[in-house]
Amino acid sequence: RLGLHHLGVVAEGRGDAGAAGELFTRAIAADPSCVHSLLALARLKAAAGAPSDAEVRLAARERRAGGV
Repeated sequence: RLGLHHLGVVAEGRGDAGAAGELFTRAIAADPSCVHSLLALARLKAAAGAPSDAEVRLAARERRAGGV
């Protein structure tokens, strides 16, 4: 999972938000508790003007973890 996350970070650094989002999504699919990828995907979604989707993903992760 962290391998996918790190590849997403590299893609984001190259300015390829599409590839980064796909890699972060794959990392989350492999491990839904991967907070780093959840936050990175939320950041990408917010930058693209879609914070509501990012907020939904983070809220779902917190519910699964027994938080909010």
